[in-house]
Amino acid sequence: MNGNACLIGRLRRVHRIRLALCATGIIGLLLGSVASADEQTGDTKFVYSHGAGIVPGAIICPDFQTTRDMFERYTAGAEDRMRYAIAQQQTGGHAREMYGDPPHGVDLAAYGCALIPSGQKMKLGGYLYGQIPMVIAKLPNGKEIKGVTLPYMATRSAP
Repeated sequence: MNGNACLIGRLRRVHRIRLALCATGIIGLLLGSVASADEQTGDTKFVYSHGAGIVPGAIICPDFQTTRDMFERYTAGAEDRMRYAIAQQQTGGHAREMYGDPPHGVDLAAYGCALIPSGQKMKLGGYLYGQIPMVIAKLPNGKEIKGVTLPYMATRSAP
């Protein structure tokens, strides 16, 4: 499959479609065209990052499937760390001897993703399929990240 064949949809379960979008493909094109149109018209729309569950902000990744996977890994990792902390208390500080090293969190950057703290303003580039927000956000180091986030991690109202 070539780099231009970016959109792949397949049924995962009844009424659920699993999407995979190329990191350099359609999202970059759509965000780039929206950003240039906004600069020309001055009609920029913003949303605010919002935490979901135990994730303290919006996870932004190059494609929807990676965003979903990172949310699931972040949540599972936090649950594992909680269980380890409880085991540490129950064993009097000897959980390492019984369970090994404590679990580590997911490295979002290794997958081209970032966690944007809750309440941060993000530029809205539109919606894929009417519900998946395409956003541009500023990272703490000043760089921008362009990608998609989960629908419940981007809200129109400030916190």
